[in-house]
Amino acid sequence: LFRQSGMEETRSGAMRRVVFTAGADPARALQVARLLARQDIEVVRTSQPLTSPTAHDYLGAAAGRRTFPAGSYVVDVHQPQARLIRAILELQPTLDSGFAQRQIERFERNRRRGEAATREGYEFYDVTAWSLPLSYGLDAAWTEDAPPVTGERITPETPSAPGAVSGRARSAYLLPAGQESSTRLAIYLLQEGFTVNVATEPLRADNLDYPVGTYVARIQRNPATIHGRIEELATRTGARVTAVASAFPDRGQTGVGSGSVVALHAPRILLGAGDGVSQSSFGAAWHYLERELEVPVVPIDLAALGRVDLHDYNVLILPSGSAGRMFQALGADGAERLKRWVQEGGAVIALGGAAQLLGRKELELTTVRVVGADEGKEDKADKDKGAKIAGDTTLSPGNTLAAPLVSPTASGGERPEEVAGIIVRATLDRTHWLSYGYPGDQLPVLVGGDLLTPSKRGDNPVAFVGDNLVLSGFVWPGNTERFLKGSAWAVVENVGRGTVVLFAEDPLFRAFWRGPAGLLSNAILMGSGR
Repeated sequence: LFRQSGMEETRSGAMRRVVFTAGADPARALQVARLLARQDIEVVRTSQPLTSPTAHDYLGAAAGRRTFPAGSYVVDVHQPQARLIRAILELQPTLDSGFAQRQIERFERNRRRGEAATREGYEFYDVTAWSLPLSYGLDAAWTEDAPPVTGERITPETPSAPGAVSGRARSAYLLPAGQESSTRLAIYLLQEGFTVNVATEPLRADNLDYPVGTYVARIQRNPATIHGRIEELATRTGARVTAVASAFPDRGQTGVGSGSVVALHAPRILLGAGDGVSQSSFGAAWHYLERELEVPVVPIDLAALGRVDLHDYNVLILPSGSAGRMFQALGADGAERLKRWVQEGGAVIALGGAAQLLGRKELELTTVRVVGADEGKEDKADKDKGAKIAGDTTLSPGNTLAAPLVSPTASGGERPEEVAGIIVRATLDRTHWLSYGYPGDQLPVLVGGDLLTPSKRGDNPVAFVGDNLVLSGFVWPGNTERFLKGSAWAVVENVGRGTVVLFAEDPLFRAFWRGPAGLLSNAILMGSGR
């Protein structure tokens, strides 16, 4: 009865089907399809193109006619798991109106309270947005029609396309940009002492074009064993490798022998742990690196950072957590050694709350601050005069349960209120190495806690610009969207010969976010100067 009633409900809903393409990383799309199949959700991979007159893009583009290529994945909502499909695939989950109104009333009362006053807590459990097409960064749409399709039904055991090499290279081997299998293969080669480069400009080889971020293994820069080893690793990782014969482009300026094809350093990674570090953020990072990218990492308690030889490593990842407690664990000696290590060429990557650690005066490794951290406060003279509070502290009609006076230090909505896990459309600077491999300039990202101010001295390759930024989740009226616009989600700053990379939120959140994972792997491979 539960499944039957769920199917009946779909007849009155606009969403009849969800479709996602193989996209830039076919293995990632298949991973999601197999995940759905494990939940007894029927997924069909089409054998021919599919056209819908009413396709609603998940990134917010206007609905309209769209043709999906053969090899796309189709999930019809009208099936026994209809309720689960809507819960994990629909773009915008519906919250109980009474629950939502209670949160808004608490929000209105909180912004009338003083900066150190006791605030009412919100009743959200965790996140308010979790749509899998967005969290995995898929090219997806939902449709209002559901005509019959032909193709292969996906099972949890449906195999990925096998890795292969197109032949024996005379000039170089090229690994596709934006595919996790390519990154794994590149890391294997680097760890084994082979030389691997990355194209920092669009590449032309053997009369074909390749995008920025393509990995290049040159024959002249490697021993003869590169041929056999790359074939073995392609089979192991599932990467599709192209062998090219010429180092010179038939047109354009960039070939595999050009100066814009630059060498990468083998990553030697420390992963921060201990007091102040979120266990879930640590676990998500460890699993992604060790089990998915298959790159070894060395966990290190931040309290021991001042006692190890940091020169044995070139990347330090700080999982999300409490910046204050992390600094207490790090200590003055550890902070000084970390700062010197970065200046000498190390790359430090801070996720979520850890970003604030690097801005402390004891480190001064970044100019970035939390949006609103130093805003919305009156100066002492205004406080002494009892000046009127800036911002809106009015209550909506019917919200009568409130303190009779507005505190002189109330925020009045002049600082961003923390949200419970929303999904926001970010814009990528695709000329920056952090965004290499992404085919478009928009990427869904998670926003939960702090927003970052744009860097004053560095780059802001992932930022929030434009209107209608929120794709999914509960937002605070007159607050969330206003502070999102113009803030940054990922920042890169050069410090001496080293690099600081900051993410406003954990790009691997709870190990089910994978869309921004390529940003992290780029930071690991391309951020180190040693």
